[in-house]
Amino acid sequence: MLEQITWSTYWTAVIILLLLYYLVIGVLYFRGDLPILIRKLNRKRMAGSSKTGEDNVVAGPGIETLQQKVQQINTIFKDAGSQADKQALLAEIGRVLTGFEGLERPAFKAALSNHIIREAEEQCGVDLTELELERTWGNLS
Repeated sequence: MLEQITWSTYWTAVIILLLLYYLVIGVLYFRGDLPILIRKLNRKRMAGSSKTGEDNVVAGPGIETLQQKVQQINTIFKDAGSQADKQALLAEIGRVLTGFEGLERPAFKAALSNHIIREAEEQCGVDLTELELERTWGNLS
């Protein structure tokens, strides 16, 4: 009876049994991780099928929007000059940043804070603190 089994049949059966074994082990032990793995594979497949790559862009304000806000803030500092009032500057900065979703991103928030503090000191001679900026941003709608 064993003489009738060819080597190709034997190896095919071994490979199929091994695949089934690892599939069962994977389902039993990694049941919680399978949905995550499937989502990742699905994202990669969808990203590979997108022609322009626009689908891969993270939602939310981009670096261009941040640059626009920085330019608007620089204009505020230039217009205010050395006769600037701290509260007026904070009010104007708050007006520019109202509705800016980039403040929810820590990197954007830190960059804006550092820029505003430095430029307010250099261009207007006004000493702003991070706490004052946090209060201003907390009042934005």
